[in-house]
Amino acid sequence: MSTTERETIASADRSGPGARLREARTERQLSVERVAAALHLSPRQILALEEDDYDSLPGPTYVRGYLRSYAHYVGLPVDPVLAAFNRLPAATRRVELTAPAPAQQLTSSHALVKLGTVLIAGVVLGLAAIWWAGEDAPPPTAGPYADLSGAEPSPQAEAQLEVTEPATPPGVSEPASASESDKARRVEPTASPAPVEEDETPAALAPDAPRSRLVLYVHQDSWADVRDARQQRLVYDTIEAGRVITLEGVAPLQVFLGNVDGVRVEFEGKPYDATRHKRGQVARFTLGKAP
Repeated sequence: MSTTERETIASADRSGPGARLREARTERQLSVERVAAALHLSPRQILALEEDDYDSLPGPTYVRGYLRSYAHYVGLPVDPVLAAFNRLPAATRRVELTAPAPAQQLTSSHALVKLGTVLIAGVVLGLAAIWWAGEDAPPPTAGPYADLSGAEPSPQAEAQLEVTEPATPPGVSEPASASESDKARRVEPTASPAPVEEDETPAALAPDAPRSRLVLYVHQDSWADVRDARQQRLVYDTIEAGRVITLEGVAPLQVFLGNVDGVRVEFEGKPYDATRHKRGQVARFTLGKAP
């Protein structure tokens, strides 16, 4: 073997696998971009592998993985490709791992901490000043007509206004019976505000108000909420199928059914079509009138 042939073989042994990968790619008519997309690498990394430029790539472990994937993709045996790389000095290159710099901790002397403390103190002082100003401010004084326009006169005041008589002219004396009669008329109205309160009470809230009768025939489970005129809940629960619920209360009765198709309604002994109030599966309606 000549010296030139030995140098050629030695040069081939010292060369990396990049040339083999490039030749296999060109034989298959594959572009660098297509190989990069298939291997999930960048075109720059594919060119670095083909040029044996391993200094621009991560450590040897990553490079071996790239070479293995590249060889599989272009149909080359993996072992010769890895062996060619392992003969290079780059295969034993050590990767220095740089530890991340510790995060800077904020101390009490840090500018941001000082600024935040000043802002918080300013807000607290401002709120305290507003609070003290509100405590020291005198209560608002109502105008001369503020209370009189919206207030209702008391029954005693009305009574006194109604029975006030003009003063007796000087020199004219009234009989004793007339004086006693005036005193009686002045005293009587002071005890008369009670009938006014009775007139303001709704008739529906009277204890002896007539009670209406409502019967719910439930053949499918349904939620029921029934209230009478006193806003007293007669039922507020899910009624199971097969039950018959009888309710009595002061009309009008406010009824809400969660499954109106599953309930038959009877009011005061007569059937009532609750489905005409149906909205979806629910119905809300009122039965009866105030007595």
